[in-house]
Amino acid sequence: MKRYLVLVLIILVLDTVYAERVYDLEWTHITKGEVRNLSLMGNKIIFSSGEYEGFSDPYTENKIYAFSFTGKKLWEKEFPDLIKKIQIEKNIYFSSGRYFYCYDSSFTELWHYSTNSDIKDFYVYDNETFLFLEDGTIKFLDKNGKEKWERNIESGVFLAFNKLHSYLKCKPETNIEEIYVYAAYYLQPYVYFLDSENNVVWKYKTVENLEKIYIEDLDEDGEPEILTTYYKFIYVTNKDGLIEWSFKADEYINDVYISDKIYAVAGKKLYILDKRGELEKEEEFEDQINLVIVEDIDNDGKNDILLGMSKWDKNKQEWTENYLYIEKKVQDTNGMIRCILCVDSDMDGDKEIILGTNDLFFLKNDILEIRESLNEKYEESLKLYEKKDFQNAKKEFLELKDEYNSFGFDTTKIDEILRKIDKYENGYRLYNAGEKAFDEGRYDSAKINYQNARKYFQELGETDIVNDIDNKIKLCEEEIAEETETPEPKPGIKEYVTGKFFILWIVLIVILVVLVFIVKRRKKR
Repeated sequence: MKRYLVLVLIILVLDTVYAERVYDLEWTHITKGEVRNLSLMGNKIIFSSGEYEGFSDPYTENKIYAFSFTGKKLWEKEFPDLIKKIQIEKNIYFSSGRYFYCYDSSFTELWHYSTNSDIKDFYVYDNETFLFLEDGTIKFLDKNGKEKWERNIESGVFLAFNKLHSYLKCKPETNIEEIYVYAAYYLQPYVYFLDSENNVVWKYKTVENLEKIYIEDLDEDGEPEILTTYYKFIYVTNKDGLIEWSFKADEYINDVYISDKIYAVAGKKLYILDKRGELEKEEEFEDQINLVIVEDIDNDGKNDILLGMSKWDKNKQEWTENYLYIEKKVQDTNGMIRCILCVDSDMDGDKEIILGTNDLFFLKNDILEIRESLNEKYEESLKLYEKKDFQNAKKEFLELKDEYNSFGFDTTKIDEILRKIDKYENGYRLYNAGEKAFDEGRYDSAKINYQNARKYFQELGETDIVNDIDNKIKLCEEEIAEETETPEPKPGIKEYVTGKFFILWIVLIVILVVLVFIVKRRKKR
């Protein structure tokens, strides 16, 4: 996708920025002015410090600084006028008053160019420069700082210019790519794009009232749309000036950031829209949101939202607290945040955050150390699990899961262990219930508990326990079978008389008959 970005030159009051508690303040540099133009040149931090917005103070400085990531000052240089902009290409380009400078990486001057009017903005591509002057003049300089052409527009023209785009256009007949460098300016109601030969290559009509302009190929059709903000509104127009969609916030829109989605902040609310203008999420916070930046700071493949927030004191009628927010408050600052950079300074995969406020702040990302510490805790908890000390293991893993969640880490492996612990606990509970029922002679109940316990241990792959349970179930079935066999009935009186003692009765009868016979014979004698 081709990306174009043009910002109107209006300085908003941006107070602070927030991050997670994985960030510690590594170092800071106190300046005598507001930090602006925060940039990176290899492993150097380049920025300017200048007068406070709207004030003229003889005690403030107009300097350019270079610092290492460890906080070592490499060089500094002071200039008579406010340094409005710095751009890093192969060299360092910056403007101060009516002068435009080109320095190398060691900050040795290569050349400078003077004008008759203050430089409002500039853009450098391939060491060639567009200069936008306060009097409405556009100048184009070659690689050596020599003027190639100029264009006069209108005195005081409202420039829509910050970052230009190098557009690769393929000529069908030659299949050779030609580079067209576009500068842009706004002259109501059109945005004009110039190439390096002073030709107007695009002319976009847009809404008449605007404060910021973003140019982005939102629908990925190869032709960029223009996104503008004004008061509470966002408008997206195509190159013909037709409004494709609009969005209204509840309050004045302070900032917009375009990446995978469109992020807008207004008042205390964050709005997330898709690139067709459909609202996907709306979230309200406790304090005013002035700035939104989106970066994958912890290298997890997911974008993190950094919010610059401020607390307004109604009684004092001033901003009393400024801070960086990433899911939670991370770092208080001593003034308005005007610029933020995210950089992996130690090459550990996670990004540090550099803040430009009234001073410079370098926030170290301790996520690697935290991960190592949590991994050690995980291994210690795993030992309890392997020893089958499930009560203590479960306690440790639940606490560890809370820590993982607090840093936004994936808890999949902990969740899996906790599920296994639950199965073990249920399995042993049912097994013990089966043992008790068996000892009490309740073999049916024992069998059911053993069978239910067997399911858990089979899922856990505990073959020895499953075999033991199978033997227990077999014993239960044997006991149940014995109980269900038909017992011999006990003899009644009739059976007692006619059955078991039948022979005895015969003997008694025979004896009686013999006695009668003997008595009768004696009587005959």
